[in-house]
Amino acid sequence: MSKPTKQPQPVGRETALRGLKQLMKERPEGNAVSVLMGKALATTGHNRGDALAAVSVIDDALQDAIKSRLVALSSDQDRELFSDGVNGPLSTFSNKIKFGYALGLYGKLIRADLDSMRHIRNAFAHAKLNVDFKTKEISQACSLFHYTYAMWEEKMVTQDIIENPARRFFAIAALLTFCCQQVPRTKEPLGALPDRASWWMS
Repeated sequence: MSKPTKQPQPVGRETALRGLKQLMKERPEGNAVSVLMGKALATTGHNRGDALAAVSVIDDALQDAIKSRLVALSSDQDRELFSDGVNGPLSTFSNKIKFGYALGLYGKLIRADLDSMRHIRNAFAHAKLNVDFKTKEISQACSLFHYTYAMWEEKMVTQDIIENPARRFFAIAALLTFCCQQVPRTKEPLGALPDRASWWMS
């Protein structure tokens, strides 16, 4: 009879929970836009977890964009605004989308696509059924993105990506992440960013 494998040393509850909170703050290495476009170009391997991670990347990029237009914040002030642990006013993706629009970071179409991302994320996160991109409701929601066809017209994506809900989702996720990432880098006065997919290429 083989000996039982050695069990890991137990850690305290607070240590374990603190580790989970820190894990949620970690950001993926490498270029997030390239990673998301890689998912759009892939023909298989699109799962529920990938969708949740993609929207988390957009959430982080949007938060950075908003911060770039605020006064310098102390760590405590930052936490009061963005931490869900203290119910910060900008702790939710929904509130960030609204506030980013109010700041003039983007126009109505980008706001609508961000909201569609949020609704799809919520469905993946909270659905009691085993859903994926082939689920009718998810597939239909993926057809709502305004920039899908603009990207195709600008030859940024191919027809097969447009026709596949999962690949369409990740292509738009890449575009939205890129747009948010440009906000801290732009020298333009505060105002609505152009509602054209070609801006991604400028």
